[in-house]
This record gives sequence, structure tokens and C-alpha cells, in this order.
Amino acid sequence: MNKYLLLLSTFFLFQSLIAQNLERREEAMKRIEAVKVGFFTKELDLTPKEAQAFWPVYEQYQKRLQAQKKARRVSLDKAAKLPEEMTDAELNILIDHRIEQAQQALDARLEFITAIREFLPPIKVVRYYKAEETFRSKVLERVRDSQQQQDRPLRRP
Repeated sequence: MNKYLLLLSTFFLFQSLIAQNLERREEAMKRIEAVKVGFFTKELDLTPKEAQAFWPVYEQYQKRLQAQKKARRVSLDKAAKLPEEMTDAELNILIDHRIEQAQQALDARLEFITAIREFLPPIKVVRYYKAEETFRSKVLERVRDSQQQQDRPLRRP
């Protein structure tokens, strides 16, 4: 009986930890999105009218990219075998899927840039490219710093 109680409590503890981790991740993503809105609005110097047109188009673009990334993960999970263990036919299917996914990402980007060019002046479209790279670099830098913080041993005062 005690073994079952221990097993059950361990299970619930892991479920609780997983739920907390998911909540933290969602909160972090919301914070990143809020910072991103402020960052892009400032870097692009969007007027209220431009911002009103930009953000729905941007959100749609991000949704397409997320769907494409999810499809890529599913495709890679299906091909979880080592390449050396796959037949040529399986490898060719994997290659074709990767090319198709890259094309979908490119199409999404092309449609996004074409759409924002309709209501943003060219200088702001170019600023978007720079802001996108700068924001990505800053996020990656923060992630690296956070990982380094976690890797450091705790010092006692």
C-alpha cells in the first residue's frame, strides 16, 4: 500500500512540476511578446495608424511561421531514425519535406513583406529587417546569459 502511495504522490509531484514549467514558459512567452511589441514599435517608429495596420499582419505571419515550425518538428519526429538506418526512398521523402517547409517559410515571409510594403514607407520596411535581427540577437543573448547563470555554482556569502 505504501508503495502505491509513494508512486501516486511522485506522479502528482511530477505533474505539478510539469504544469508549473508550462505556466512559466507561457508567462515568459507573453513577456517576450510584450517587449517585442514595444521594441518593434520604437525601432520602426510606427505611427498609431501604421501600428494598427502592422500588428495584425505581423501576428498572422508569426502564426504561419509557428505552424510551419510545428510541421517541421512533426516531420522530424516521424523520421526519428538515424539517416544511416533509412532507405533511400525515406531519405528522399525527408529531403523533399525539408525543401517544402523551407519554401513555405519563404512564402510566408514574402507575403508578409509584400503586405507591409503596402502601408509602410520603404525606410520602415528596411528598419523592420534590422529590428528583427537585433531583437533575435538580444533574446538569444538573454537566453545564453540565463543558461550561464544556471550553470554557475551557487556561492555562499
